[in-house]
Order: sequence, then C-alpha cells, then structure tokens
Amino acid sequence: MTPDESPRVILHIQPPGGPGRDSVPRGVVTDLGESIVETLIRRKKTGDRLRFFIAAPNALSLALGRSLNALGDVRLMDWIKEEMRYVETFKLMC
Repeated sequence: MTPDESPRVILHIQPPGGPGRDSVPRGVVTDLGESIVETLIRRKKTGDRLRFFIAAPNALSLALGRSLNALGDVRLMDWIKEEMRYVETFKLMC
C-alpha cells in the first residue's frame, strides 16, 4: 500500500465485551455481518475502495461475504511475511 492509497477512514469493529473465544455468539453472527455491511454502505462514498483486515471467526467472514456485492468492487489482500506488507491478490468486480 503506497502513501497515496493510505486509508482515509478506518472503521474498527469490536464486540462489546472485547475480543475473545466466545465474544461472538453463534446465533448473532449473520446479524452482525449484515449490520457491519449496512454501516459500510452508509459510510462509503463513490469511488472509495474498501479493504478488509479481519481477525474474527470464519463464520463472521462468511456472513460479511454474503453481502459484499452491495459494496461494489472488492479487493482481497494477502500478507507477505518476507516483505512485511499486504499486497492485492485478487479483485472481485461487481
């Protein structure tokens, strides 16, 4: 990521009780994913590119993925440990 591509807004989402093994109950994962996507839709401006860096249960990542087409083009990033940086590895175009 170059300085020109630095994020203008960082949206940090964390469960009310903080991170932990049981911080996202199974029954609320889908609702939480939809709520996050709705928040992103409200905040996103035309031309904005979204990057997701997720440390969450896989189920939450899947719940987010169900609604990603509402956010426009999606870029998947991968951490290159040897270079200590993220690189774009895949584009999903809407």
